[in-house]
Amino acid sequence: MNNFVDLLKRAAALWWRARALWPLGMLAAFVGAGDLSVGGNANVTQRVSVDGGADVPPWLADLAASPLVRGFLDNPWPYVIGFGLALVGLSIVAALVGALAHGAMIRVADVADQGYAATAGDGLRAGAARVVPLFLINLILALPVIVGVLVVGGVVAMAVVGVVASTEGGANLDPGPMIASLIGLVFCALGFILLLWVVGALLGVWARVAQRVCVIEVRGPLASLGRAWGLIRHNLGLSLLTWLLQAILGGVASFILALPALGLAFPAALALARGGPFPVGLVVALVLYALLASVIVGGLLTAFNSAMWTVMFRAFVGRERPYESYGAA
Repeated sequence: MNNFVDLLKRAAALWWRARALWPLGMLAAFVGAGDLSVGGNANVTQRVSVDGGADVPPWLADLAASPLVRGFLDNPWPYVIGFGLALVGLSIVAALVGALAHGAMIRVADVADQGYAATAGDGLRAGAARVVPLFLINLILALPVIVGVLVVGGVVAMAVVGVVASTEGGANLDPGPMIASLIGLVFCALGFILLLWVVGALLGVWARVAQRVCVIEVRGPLASLGRAWGLIRHNLGLSLLTWLLQAILGGVASFILALPALGLAFPAALALARGGPFPVGLVVALVLYALLASVIVGGLLTAFNSAMWTVMFRAFVGRERPYESYGAA
């Protein structure tokens, strides 16, 4: 435990000394590859009159009557396909930029931990040289979670489509069996989501170490994954402690930063529930706050986590005993 505390002090000093990590962490946070997301959301249930729509807020009625919304409802598939393709393209770009930023942070932290100075530009050049293998490492380890999310989303979508189809035309159904089925679906989905979270956390530890093998030891994706797995197995306790600290820091930061977001979201939700005009100012303020908090605070936290994992990786390598060697790609 004393060794772990000493390594944390070393990581904190490294994070403070190598401030080039900070803008790189913010870049990663900006594209969604950081270690913190802040936002407020509220679910508002509102009664809608079937016969006259008297309870529908004017802004919602205007939105429903707009040509764009009507065109989507009449023929949604072109919109769905176009949105899906755009989302995939943006996700790939964000993943590449995130890999670049993380590779740059690893380079800066590694150089600084050896007592030298490295600029953000030095880090970005090193990250650019390793961006493709880093992207592939992240993709390989993200596949199980992606498949799981698609499975859960598909099941929920099928359930929703079934409910909508069964009630089409104003059919009068007994709500009892429907509610029981939905409750069962929710519990199954929650259990599966919890499993995905555990799997994602374990794969996240693997990714952290593999990224450092890839950048510092200049190995290919598969060789980095193999080498990282060996290091984690021989340093399992230290790996789990590092992950636990990262999770605690992220949870505490998210909780603190979510309080102002809830302060903005609550009056917005209350205004919607009362059927008033759409609270544009509150929604804009909420979005801007979430963006700034995620980028600035999330970027600083991401930079610290990068320094911490780089220090731990150095400790893993320094403590390792001769075992199976994974060849560089």
